[in-house]
Formats: sequence, structure tokens, C-alpha cells
Amino acid sequence: MVGESGLDKYSVTYNGGGSASNSDGIIGRSGGGATDIRTKVTSTLENWNESESLKSRIMVAAGGGGSGYYSSNSGSYFAIGGAGGGLTGYTGTSTFSNDYSIVGNQISAGASGGFGFGGNATGGGGGSGWYGGGGGLNIGAGGGGSSYISGHAGCIAVTSSGTPKIEEYSEISDSVSYTGYKFVNTQMIDGSGYPWTTIKSESSSGMPSPISSSIITGNSGNGYAKITYLGN
Repeated sequence: MVGESGLDKYSVTYNGGGSASNSDGIIGRSGGGATDIRTKVTSTLENWNESESLKSRIMVAAGGGGSGYYSSNSGSYFAIGGAGGGLTGYTGTSTFSNDYSIVGNQISAGASGGFGFGGNATGGGGGSGWYGGGGGLNIGAGGGGSSYISGHAGCIAVTSSGTPKIEEYSEISDSVSYTGYKFVNTQMIDGSGYPWTTIKSESSSGMPSPISSSIITGNSGNGYAKITYLGN
């Protein structure tokens, strides 16, 4: 499933970006949809949120939170959505107040978000992910979702019933999907360009562009999935 960009949308974006408001002078943007690889198909492509399929995800690249804007006689205010994260998402920023959203992590979502979807909002919508970021309050920014790779140290898988396998990561088996599928030699880089093992790297390295030989920081527009066959 390839996530949809949250720009200029006031409804849920494809693959879980939370919706935003467009009322009372607030111009919100919905959160970005996640991009993921699953082992169980859905009944139709439109029904991306069927629970059996969401549980079967073995790799998830999180979506970023939505932004917002408000203008009145007292001034103009804006909020910038949080980037899609690694093990945890990023909190957005706002010039209006301290309104911000709780981000997604490995075992829980932000406000009004959930497993596989970001929260709806009066400000920016939450980004989708393994767990989605929360929607922004008032003119607050949406939080970023979390990413997940089966077999990546620090990740926490869900059981066949869809609940976290464990509350706190301790060993690699905690990350492995109940489906049995897992990746090896994994690399996770978040939307701000920081690599993750069990913790976030101290420096940003960027990530390889999926369409060129350049290094980019995060991905703008719709999501992108590239699979390369490496042979037996």
C-alpha cells in the first residue's frame, strides 16, 4: 500500500493520514498516509484499513503530520506537521500556542489515532504509520506516525490478535511479525534523515532517493515503494 500525500485534503488520506478541519478561519491539511508491505491482501484496494491486513504488515514507512494556518485581525499563525518517524514520530510546531499532538510509537498512537491510522484534527491531521500520530488541536500541527520493520532491533510486533507482543523491547524476537516473515540487514531512516537502531542516531545522514542517485531528507508528495530482486 502506497501512502497518499496529505496536502490540500480535508478527509482521511489513503493508507491512514488523519483528516483536518477547514472551518472558522482555520485551514488545515490532513496527515500523510503510510507506505507499507503486507502479507494479507484486502477485499478491495480502497479498503486499506481492514484489520486482518493491517496486522499482517511487515514493513511500514510512516507518514508526516499535517500543517495548519489561521489568520485574523490579531495576526496570522501557522503550524508545521511533525515528520514521519523511526521508532517514534516527530511532534509538530505551532506559532499559535503550545498545541501539539502526541506522536505514534511502537505500541500506541497519538490522540484519536490508532494502529495504522493518524488522528483526525481541528488543526493538522496526524500522520499514519505502524501507529499513527495524533491530530493537532486548535491550530496545532499533526504528529508523525511511527515506522516498523519485522526483524529490526527496537521494533515491537503485534500478535495475531493485533495487540503489542510486549510493552518494552528487549530482544530481536520482539520485533518479528506473527506471520513469520522478517527482514535481515535492515536500515531504518526517519523523515528527518536520522537512522535508527534501538535509538535514534545523533546525526542526520539523509536517505537514498528512490528515483535517483541523490540523497534526500524525507519524501515529499505521495509515498514511494521500490522492491529490487537480488537473486536467490
